[in-house]
Amino acid sequence: MRAEASSALSPSRCISADNWRFFDASGGGVVRTVDGMEVQVPAASASQNDKIMVTRLDPATYEPLARVSAAASANPTDIVYEVKFQNPATRLVAPATVSLPYTASDVAGMQEENLRLYTLSGGTWVMLNTSSADTAAKKVSAEVAHFSIFRIMEYVPSGALFADNEVYTYPNPATGDTVTFKVRVAYKSYVRVDVYNVAGEKVAALEKADCPA
Repeated sequence: MRAEASSALSPSRCISADNWRFFDASGGGVVRTVDGMEVQVPAASASQNDKIMVTRLDPATYEPLARVSAAASANPTDIVYEVKFQNPATRLVAPATVSLPYTASDVAGMQEENLRLYTLSGGTWVMLNTSSADTAAKKVSAEVAHFSIFRIMEYVPSGALFADNEVYTYPNPATGDTVTFKVRVAYKSYVRVDVYNVAGEKVAALEKADCPA
């Protein structure tokens, strides 16, 4: 399924809740709006067929958002969307991808490479670690495990370069021929990982330049 929003709505206006698109869970599909917002749901990623509804929200007038302040380590934009299934019982059983568009004026004064998607959770904006900015396409995308309210925000680097719980390997202990190193850095960095065996011999040196914050 590839559905396009049919009404000519400007990016600053809300997409009404009845501007839904039917979703066939077995085949997956893509829902797009005229301003470039996109939801991609792979085949067999939802628990049942349903209708996907997309609404652009105005943070200045949408009362639940107005009562919530942004995280201290992020600068908010006015780009806020709600994505949901019409039936509350429908859920994602595999990740979907949400992409939100922005313009230069939307993010004036911000570092575009630090734009991320945040989701509203329990009254707090939480960054989606899977999010990244495509500065050429002027979109920020993230894999999501459930639909919610999403907002583009500028991540502001702060604190220690590494957090202990965000640097690890799996499987641990290592088995087989492959081990994955997971690293999340607070600042744009050059990362090097030296790997040693139990005898203390270096067996690999892994490098990643310009690892994004």
